[in-house]
Amino acid sequence: AREPAAPAAPEPRGQRGLSPERAVRAVASEGNAGLPPGLGLFLRSARVTAPSEDRVVVEMAPGPGLEMIEGDARARQALAEAVSKRMGRAVEVEVRATTAGEEPVRLTPERVREEELKKLSDEEPALDRAVKEWDLEMLD
Repeated sequence: AREPAAPAAPEPRGQRGLSPERAVRAVASEGNAGLPPGLGLFLRSARVTAPSEDRVVVEMAPGPGLEMIEGDARARQALAEAVSKRMGRAVEVEVRATTAGEEPVRLTPERVREEELKKLSDEEPALDRAVKEWDLEMLD
């Protein structure tokens, strides 16, 4: 006789019950959620809100990241499933263009890298000096 199957292993601690923003950032960092390659870069800079318990809104600046996910229903579904998993409950994820009052700036991979490098440089002055002195660039 065979042994009964062992119950599924619990989710690793920290993977369930995340806030909407942390869930989206986790999906962006992991890069293995069935999303198009490169989308994580854009998700890291997206504005995330939760107007209700079962709805998450991901606002992205106009550009290739937004175009990538708007045109791919499977990618939107994969994003919703990955965010739901990390939040520990089923949520609907809406992806749309940023609705800020100012004129939106087209977000490119280069601009995202520049902004991330600026943020890192602001946090660590020694890094800022090295970047300027050696003309360093940020890679994925």
